Amino acid sequence: MTRLREITGERTLRDFLIDLALVVFALAHGYLVAFDVNWLTMSTTFVGALGIFVRRAHPMVSLLISLPGFLLADGLVAPFVALYSLAYKGTDNRILYPVAGVIMVGFTAFWRGGFSSAHDITFTSTYALVGAVGVVATGLLVRTRRELSASIEQLRVAQAEDIEQIARDVRRDERTRLAREMHDVVSHQVSLIAVQAGALQVTAEDPDAARAGSVIRTLAVTTIEELRQMLTVLRDPEAPHRELTPQFSVLDIDDLITESGLDVDIEMDVPDQLASSVQRAIYRTIQEGLANSRKHAPGAEVQIRCYASGKALLLTVTNGPHVGAVLDVPSTQHGHIGLVERAELLGGTFEAGPIEGGGYLIRLQVPLN
Repeated sequence: MTRLREITGERTLRDFLIDLALVVFALAHGYLVAFDVNWLTMSTTFVGALGIFVRRAHPMVSLLISLPGFLLADGLVAPFVALYSLAYKGTDNRILYPVAGVIMVGFTAFWRGGFSSAHDITFTSTYALVGAVGVVATGLLVRTRRELSASIEQLRVAQAEDIEQIARDVRRDERTRLAREMHDVVSHQVSLIAVQAGALQVTAEDPDAARAGSVIRTLAVTTIEELRQMLTVLRDPEAPHRELTPQFSVLDIDDLITESGLDVDIEMDVPDQLASSVQRAIYRTIQEGLANSRKHAPGAEVQIRCYASGKALLLTVTNGPHVGAVLDVPSTQHGHIGLVERAELLGGTFEAGPIEGGGYLIRLQVPLN
């Protein structure tokens, strides 16, 4: 079996059945067109037909095996199949075209019908030319199609890998930004603790209270320094420096809506003591929803609903179909990827997609504790 594969080349069952059908067709054609059916013509036709089985791995060998039957018994099928395989395999043109010429000349020179007029010669030569050129052209066309299909598949795979890499980069950047936000908020709050502890250390009349204030202040300063060192690792060296300021919260949503210039119907009922990370997730989700509506559904009303349901907080941002002209702005969905990452880090979920009627829905759900 291994030796047979080396001779015939790796082939599927479909390839084998196609070659078998070609062999049967070559034998039948050789028998029907032969002018003199004898052991010589039939044996050469039979051997040439069997050469079709090796055409995929060794098309030149297949062609050479088919030539005796072609010249002695007018067996056209086997050499034409071998010539097609030569073109399909990408044989050097310096070999392919002369071989096609030999078959064309051989077909004309060994024509057994005889030539009684210039018309017969012209007809036979044209028939041979069309046959040889057609077979070569078909082989080259199929080979080109195969190469184009392979190139398209490679491009598809490369594009999928690029998209996945972009998604990984977005998730990584979102994680980094979340870490920076946490650093900024915690540092701000710890700085306030340090200030209050310093004031307690100075103003306290009780020595124990003063010492406690000193210890608290020292721990707060140490915590800030450790956070700064952590941020040095997380921060992109090319990113601009940002002062440590509190991040966006639900209190900034009104300003965000005003700046968007959109027609927004908002209803929010959230707990007073809401974690800073959850507040930032709400702000970023609404920001993404308003940006999408501004780009893809101008003139549409935007509905924002945010409320606590059980132990979870649910936020939806919905816009209807566009009313004005839609901006020709490509959508990369990178903002969605970042929000998915943010929601997962909070133990929640993020979903987005079109809704019935031509609108769009963004939905965020995160636990409250």
